[in-house]
Amino acid sequence: MSFHSSIGWLLIAAALVMPSCSPVQTSNGPVVWHPISREFPARPEPGPGGLSAPQIPVPIVQRTTPVVHNIKPITRQPGPGPGRENTRIVVDIGNQRASFFVHGKAVLHSPVSTGRSGHPTPKGTFYITEKIQSGKISNIYHVEMPWWMRLDHSPFGLHAGRLPGYPASAGCVRLPADMARKFYQLASPGTPVVIR
Repeated sequence: MSFHSSIGWLLIAAALVMPSCSPVQTSNGPVVWHPISREFPARPEPGPGGLSAPQIPVPIVQRTTPVVHNIKPITRQPGPGPGRENTRIVVDIGNQRASFFVHGKAVLHSPVSTGRSGHPTPKGTFYITEKIQSGKISNIYHVEMPWWMRLDHSPFGLHAGRLPGYPASAGCVRLPADMARKFYQLASPGTPVVIR
């Protein structure tokens, strides 16, 4: 047996022993890895002259690997955070404006683009539960959403994005990149966000 075929057999044996897993989204959000079964291809039919390749079972591992973009989220449960009692973000859908308040005084103002017709931005009081500076990808548009700040455990958040001058998002609150960065830097998990 040659050196290369020995290595091949070792790799095949290792593949048969290693567990295969796939991610499953649970109802409360986190991805949990569960084992999946292996499938083996059917043996090939003999070629011309009755010859065929050696019959080695090669596992086909069906695996869905989440895309990782150096995401380091800062998370917390919904509700006011410690020291956040004196800060809040107010989003005015009618005027397409957002303001950041510290001790009751507006320190930042920004134009925004909220949810378009059929995809409204939810109204109410929310809390920032997750912050991701870069690497967050939109499930709808498949583009990056820098300076991401999630509202409660909803799919909505504030982030940098294109502002055409009217409501155009799928429900999130888009800010210009420079203002999204400033809001992100001032906000912390637990900062309230009032959308009206």
